[in-house]
Amino acid sequence: TVILDAKTFIEVVKNGSDNIRLILDDACVIFTFGKSKYKIPTLKGKLNKIEDKKDFLAVELDVQWLNYKIGCVSQCLAKDDMVPALQNIYIYDNMLVATDSIFGAVSKFKDIKKLNGNILNKMSIGLLAAIPETKITAGFMNGVFVGHGENSKFQISSDGSEYPMDKIVGVVDAISSVPKYDVNITFSPIEIEQAIGRLCYFVDKDSP
Repeated sequence: TVILDAKTFIEVVKNGSDNIRLILDDACVIFTFGKSKYKIPTLKGKLNKIEDKKDFLAVELDVQWLNYKIGCVSQCLAKDDMVPALQNIYIYDNMLVATDSIFGAVSKFKDIKKLNGNILNKMSIGLLAAIPETKITAGFMNGVFVGHGENSKFQISSDGSEYPMDKIVGVVDAISSVPKYDVNITFSPIEIEQAIGRLCYFVDKDSP
């Protein structure tokens, strides 16, 4: 077993444009691709085996669609640590709920109804965005988010499954009671997102 610093490993691999060749020894790992070569020291320690939790509540999930739904609500998570906020995405009935001290967002996702009362924290959200699977089986057991795909397994502490239900209900009720305006527009959020992305490419980040 070879243990590497995850952040360093990811930075090296994501910058590789060719097939990567690994050379391993007791003290380091050497990555070569193209004309580039990196040497990363290994870490001392023992890798804990991921437990096979057979008795947790398992739900089949479409990862791509779940990540899209997470993206719809995650804009409301507070970016400023000084803002009193709920820093996670909450599963409430058949919805994903995100809120900070000012804004809130709700996105319906029927496949997660069985996971009601649990939390997707920042680490879980990041893992779901990176996992190379299209379908996974996942669930929560004793505050741990557990899942597997065809070629991968994971388990992440979800900081417990208790959260302020009264605050979540308030956000859901407030958004549900937003009045319908006279002008209603139907559009594709994916196309809007792509259009905004093209516009933002031309925005000067260094100017007001």
